[in-house]
Parts: sequence; C-alpha cells; structure tokens
Amino acid sequence: IGVWTHLAGVYDADAGKLLLYVNGVLAATRDHTNAWVHAPGRIQIGRNKMGGAPVDYLPGAIDDVAVYSRTLFADEIRVMAGRDLSLAHNWALDESSGTGAADAVGAQRAKLSGGAGFAPGRSGNGVDFNGAGAVTTDAVDLRTDASFTVSAWAFLDSTDCDLQTVSECKADVVTVDGQKTSKFRLGHVINDGQSWVNGGSNDGWRVSVA
Repeated sequence: IGVWTHLAGVYDADAGKLLLYVNGVLAATRDHTNAWVHAPGRIQIGRNKMGGAPVDYLPGAIDDVAVYSRTLFADEIRVMAGRDLSLAHNWALDESSGTGAADAVGAQRAKLSGGAGFAPGRSGNGVDFNGAGAVTTDAVDLRTDASFTVSAWAFLDSTDCDLQTVSECKADVVTVDGQKTSKFRLGHVINDGQSWVNGGSNDGWRVSVA
C-alpha cells in the first residue's frame, strides 16, 4: 500500500500454468489445464467485468500497461525494457489530459471513463482511479487460447476491507474480457487468507483465469 508495485501475470497455455510475478520475482504459480476459447472481448484497466457489469474497481493508480502475445521469460520480466516483436499492445498512459490513451504498438486506442484521469505516474504520467473509473478498449489483438503476458505498475491508495460484512474485497489492475465476464484478471484481493480460486496470490496480489 502506498508504493508502486510491478505486476506481471502469465498464462502459459503449453504448460497449463498461471504465473504471478511481483516486482520481477515469481510469487505464485497455479495449474490451469482447462482450454480457454478465444473470445472477442476488451481490455479493462482498473476494473473487472462480471455478468456483463463492471465490478472490482481499483482504488489507486496504474501506469505502463503492456500485453505480449507469448510467455515472457523470468529475466525478461525482471528487465521489462525495450521493444519486443511479440509486444501486442502498450498503453504508456503518458498523456497530459483528455480521455484517450494511445496504443504505442497496436491499434487499440483506450478511452478513460467514470472519473479516471491522467495524473503523475511512476514514470511520467499514469491514470488515477477514484474507485469507479476505468480505461477500456474496443477490442484486443490477442489470442487468449495461446500463451500471453500482461504487465503493469500499480499503486494502491488503500486496502480497506471489512470481512465481517463481505467475504472478500477485490480490485483489478488489468483484465481481459470474455463475452460477459472478464476471463483473465490481474489485481489485488483480500479474503480469509485462502488463495483466490484459479490463481495465485502474494501479499494480496493475484492472477487468475476464469
């Protein structure tokens, strides 16, 4: 809380594995052998989608979101520098104002909504979220039935969660939609101490595939 954290969630289709890296270090792994049929969804930054409705908004800031169409090696995730031919999308979120975020590599311009706005990020600008805003694209140029990697810098303002009234509290950094529900999720969860279903967790950070 109160610090920038680099997250990378890897779906290795060949190995049937989910991997979570926190600040360049492998934090958790989980088997995922069920096939994930590629669906024409969208990228969601700062929230998740469940049953067609937006949920799990992130209270904090996000910067430099990247999507690769392959599994990255551990050394590559530690470095996370330079262009790569497998880099499918890169939203640096460095704009100074407005509601549009350019895709430096692909052709999927993102749109800010719900109160999300450009603000100082970890490097240059990022996007600050008020617990209700998001950044979304119309599509994603990525086959989710093959291996891929999603990364971003995240800054949590708080982790307020009353487990006496709710079973868990979730805040999503980057998600990839299915038709009605986000199928890939990279973010933060607080619950009774159990790992979030279908993914790994470390200090609350988690990656999952539905």
